[in-house]
Amino acid sequence: YQERLIENQVLYQLTSDKELKTLVKKRIQTDDKSIKEYQTRLKQLKHHTEAQCHL
Repeated sequence: YQERLIENQVLYQLTSDKELKTLVKKRIQTDDKSIKEYQTRLKQLKHHTEAQCHL
């Protein structure tokens, strides 16, 4: 996700085409959301694992 996000951000800065910019911006937002969800899931998993260890 991270690599694609960076590629899209670069593409967004390089292009002047409005339609393409809109498309790329949507992609950036989607990837950004996916990364955040993934990180949240990882944290939840970590907390769950730590809780299991204490039992």
